[in-house]
Amino acid sequence: MSIPQANSSNSGNRYQRRNPKLYSDAWNIGKERTTIALERYHYLCAAIQGKYRFLYDIPPKYSRGQFFSRQGFDFSPYTKHELKPIRGVKFHPREDGTIHPVDLGIYHEYFANSWRNSEGGILYSVNDHREFFNCILNYHSPAKTSGDEEWDQFFKRLKESGFQMGLVPCMYFAQAPGCLDSDCPFLHDEEMSRGHRSRILAARRKTLLEPTPKQRFHHIQRTYNQGTYSSRDSSALALMKSLSLNGFNHGDDTEDEETKIKVPRVRHFCANTECMKPWLRKHKGDPPLRKCAKCLWTFYCSVHDCIPASPILYVEDSTP
Repeated sequence: MSIPQANSSNSGNRYQRRNPKLYSDAWNIGKERTTIALERYHYLCAAIQGKYRFLYDIPPKYSRGQFFSRQGFDFSPYTKHELKPIRGVKFHPREDGTIHPVDLGIYHEYFANSWRNSEGGILYSVNDHREFFNCILNYHSPAKTSGDEEWDQFFKRLKESGFQMGLVPCMYFAQAPGCLDSDCPFLHDEEMSRGHRSRILAARRKTLLEPTPKQRFHHIQRTYNQGTYSSRDSSALALMKSLSLNGFNHGDDTEDEETKIKVPRVRHFCANTECMKPWLRKHKGDPPLRKCAKCLWTFYCSVHDCIPASPILYVEDSTP
């Protein structure tokens, strides 16, 4: 059953709370969606209140490629709604019940950068069992945090309100069809939803300006061929580790933990692989590279020499 669209724009009915005709296809879909959202709301409430039993040593399912025992959650202590247990998921609390901060960071980075989680909000995230419930385990551990300050504040407000549904963002409001249930009990906040979407789009635009994997590979290859590293650091793996070309890093230099070699960080490269002139982060003064005026994405050090010398590379690499 397809969802009827009211207009042909790219955004459809995003950020709209619609009122479909009674018993129409859209009306039925809206009611089905609300039923799904209500179930996830109760999983959320049970998780925040800690009304669950953690299940250990669930036998692996070899048919699914599992070779080690899994864990799960039994929600029988939660009595407001019957919830099925979650089984066969890899949870990894440490001895004190906390989750490693690095893992929490990875989970919340995933939530922040996923357009599906951005559109669906916390109710959508609840269904990402491994990521969400590992954060919940840490929330009920001595650390007393989900790993994200915004989540912690939201959990606090929700508890203080007596778990009012009107504080929980609608899972469908920010999707292209909009919310199809005129009686939906959840929050419909257009400003908040647009803000989440804008942050993800800004992060994606920033990524387009990062050095491409092809550029990084050529730079690593050239650096290796120049023989500027000692024999103890001659492996490709060590070289990959020592070169920090990630745009999310800060500072002018990085030091490899194993080799103690300091390597300058790079902002961009000349897109001509025969040149590959780097723009170092520590460079002061006028930029050594200039952005292509056509695509506003690739960088070149010479309009007259490097662009004509790399027409194929330009076609492949300059288009996001």
